[in-house]
Amino acid sequence: MENVLPKNWIEVQLIDLLEVFQTGVRPKGGVQGILEGIPSLGGEHLDPDGGFNFKSLRYIPVDFANGLKRGRIEKYDILIVKDGATTGKTSFVDENFPFAESYVNEHLFICRPNKLVNAKYLFYFMRSEKGQARIMSNFAGAAQGGINLKFASNTLISLPPIVEQEQIVSKLDGIFDQIAKIKDRIRKIDQLGQSLFESIFYNSTGTGKLSDHLTERKTRVGQDWDSYPKIGVSRKHGIIDLATGEKKNFDNYKVVKPGDFIYNTMRVNIGSIAIYDGKVDAITSPDYVVFSTNAISQYLLLNYLKSSNGSINISSVSKGSVRSRLYFKSLITIPFPFLTEQQHEFAEKSLLWMNKNIKRLKRMADFLNQNIAPSILEKACNGKLLAQVGSGGEGKTRDIS
Repeated sequence: MENVLPKNWIEVQLIDLLEVFQTGVRPKGGVQGILEGIPSLGGEHLDPDGGFNFKSLRYIPVDFANGLKRGRIEKYDILIVKDGATTGKTSFVDENFPFAESYVNEHLFICRPNKLVNAKYLFYFMRSEKGQARIMSNFAGAAQGGINLKFASNTLISLPPIVEQEQIVSKLDGIFDQIAKIKDRIRKIDQLGQSLFESIFYNSTGTGKLSDHLTERKTRVGQDWDSYPKIGVSRKHGIIDLATGEKKNFDNYKVVKPGDFIYNTMRVNIGSIAIYDGKVDAITSPDYVVFSTNAISQYLLLNYLKSSNGSINISSVSKGSVRSRLYFKSLITIPFPFLTEQQHEFAEKSLLWMNKNIKRLKRMADFLNQNIAPSILEKACNGKLLAQVGSGGEGKTRDIS
């Protein structure tokens, strides 16, 4: 049924829609240790949402770039990962791309659309489930295999008339713009929380130790473990259901009470710490640390331990040469400011409000990203987002989304 197209749509080989199709060049000796020059992008710089991140950006020497005849990135290019675990990941170079001159490395393809296709439509099609399936049908090799230059001749693109392409792009841009606005609101609330956090600490009257406020919980569940939910913690999701594999006995697991903190001793430095907000007691692996607090704001403490200053203090007291761990006896030596009861109460209310709003917005963004956006994208690339009407049909459309 995939080959049944709406009226006036055609299937076109990707290569016939490209003005330029090429990959990058790897400098002799690679780019390790080159701290300035011309930006060189690889698969790690393409985001799953079709944009870019420039963490750990690498560079090629200016004289090397001046001699290159291929691999330079231009506005409206579509970049595709050609090998490895993220083969097929696709990003679009729009007006906000920050570099006047940059290149792809040997792990990326540049697809530069010609005048026969709207560049953004082609990008959206290649990002869709249908487009990704067609791209990945060219994958060859083991886990670290990939796609080669032949994929552009072997990949079909479902192409509507240009007017309909533009209408589809306008509709999809609106949806993804809403997602971007939600993410921006999350970022702004995060910034507001950080400012509040810093202002409270700035107005403190001195510094004490966390030992004044924390009590470790070491209670083991014993033989009644079967009636307790089993929980763990992750940096991204906070409290999670604990994966136990084929383990049969949990007598030695620790009891976690509502309001307790729980953290992964080897990953707390990257934020694997959370407050258990369940309604009933739970249990967790004996490898985790569980503790309760007194006379301080829980959310102020959580934000502190997840902050850059908190991370520095955690690293300074962690133990172990190969895989460092933060044991409770080391955690309680971390400095913590003296704050009034009113400051703790204000921090608790404010940070709790922010956390609730961020969670709500993240749920909304996740729903749009994981459900609505893929569904709309799939409709668009199968000709179901805009239904043609009339006998001639071309350019006459009706929105049915």
